[in-house]
Amino acid sequence: MDFITAASIANRPLPHTFLRQLSESSATGTHVTKPLLSPSADAELYVLATNFLLYVAMVIITILVCKIYFPALLEQNRPLEEVSSPPTDANLLELEEEDDAAAAEKTDSDQLIQGEDADAGAAAAAADNDLFWFDQSQTERTTVLKRLVFCGVMLNVTFVTWGVLQERMLTRRYPRFTGEFFTFSYALVFSNRLWTMLFSGLLLLYLKPRRSRSTVIYEYSFPSISNMLSSWCQYEALRYVSFPATTLFKCFKIAPIMAMGRIILNKHYPNYDYIVALIIGVGISMFMASTDDLQFDTNIHGTNAQTWTGILLLGLYLFFDSFTGQWQSRMFTRHPDLSMIELLFAMSTFSTVLSFITLVHTNELYPAIEFVYRHSEIHLHFFIFSVCSTMGQLLIFYTIKNFGAVVFAIIMNCRILLSIAVSCVLYDHPMTYQGYGGLLLVLIGVGYRIKKKAEGKRLIKWKGLDDDIAMELVQEWHEHVEM
Repeated sequence: MDFITAASIANRPLPHTFLRQLSESSATGTHVTKPLLSPSADAELYVLATNFLLYVAMVIITILVCKIYFPALLEQNRPLEEVSSPPTDANLLELEEEDDAAAAEKTDSDQLIQGEDADAGAAAAAADNDLFWFDQSQTERTTVLKRLVFCGVMLNVTFVTWGVLQERMLTRRYPRFTGEFFTFSYALVFSNRLWTMLFSGLLLLYLKPRRSRSTVIYEYSFPSISNMLSSWCQYEALRYVSFPATTLFKCFKIAPIMAMGRIILNKHYPNYDYIVALIIGVGISMFMASTDDLQFDTNIHGTNAQTWTGILLLGLYLFFDSFTGQWQSRMFTRHPDLSMIELLFAMSTFSTVLSFITLVHTNELYPAIEFVYRHSEIHLHFFIFSVCSTMGQLLIFYTIKNFGAVVFAIIMNCRILLSIAVSCVLYDHPMTYQGYGGLLLVLIGVGYRIKKKAEGKRLIKWKGLDDDIAMELVQEWHEHVEM
């Protein structure tokens, strides 16, 4: 396989210094402490730890600056949804000062609506202006089916293209076969978050949702940091394990999600989820033993070290990614006035700034720009990769909101098969009967979970969604989003 090697990874400044010291000490006979795990794993953990500490320092500095110069950003107000009594003159004056446009639209009759009628009216008005929602009860069946087909096709095209480009940029040379590897994972993180910030910013300007009054600015930094670190771990893992193995490994996300849900939200999960997690784990082990020569009886310091480094990074990816989803679920629970678009914009803004600072801090900004400048082929790859990343998140949001989590999960499992098949064809990944058996076992586990979740439900509804869709939307979006 044409995987990037540990020697190629050493082109980056920090890991290069770390690995070079080990190799020079070994060559000169100088005593050197045995690596904690392996040279490649220790180098990756070193980069991860230094960047994490950098983010902690930046968040602390941001909070101190806001506390001194912008104290209003740290004030927490009560969300508007909690106000159930008729608005008083003082309330109306406050609303006018905060949002003149919204106050101008309020009529005298609106002010007389109380309690649940007011909430229902506000929800209906929001739905009419929601770009990502359509009233199925007022839409013909053929139109709904056309939209469903559109979602299925676009989700598969977007994510399969995203995966192909990800593997091309991170595991193949520029030019192909004779050139050099692109080793700047944080440049991809920065590019993705920048495009997401621009797209979500445009949506904010177009949809004009009311700004959340109850959130505090530093709350957005926690999921932003974990989301960046999960993306970095995912990209770095491709240097050690194959893309099909990485794609299938993500199905095991259910296990850390349940763990984080139990810790952060004190949630309880049905027994079949634990059984499914075990089945998926066994299937992934069988698959990786076939495609990546994973040997469980081999010391991680030996020839199998790079594969175990990839597994370590994938485990960290699942850890950070599950924290991101559960923390955002917690934010939506605590802040009912928080919109998905506002959260996406705030997170991507934090991530864009922090990833740019990371590129400067690790001395990778100029080498990454120079690499892109030297190789014109990667220009189009960068552009399409970032656009697919952003559009994929919006398509996930649209599909779950209109058709539910079960339909979306079925589409995404088709995408897993397509991604693995396309990767094996384009990049010549070997597959044995054991690998096919592991893949089948994973799909059986995931399919069983979908069946249990679909019991007593219609897969396609011809009416509007219930209020409970908000929490389902957040949970399922983060269970499947990979950007």
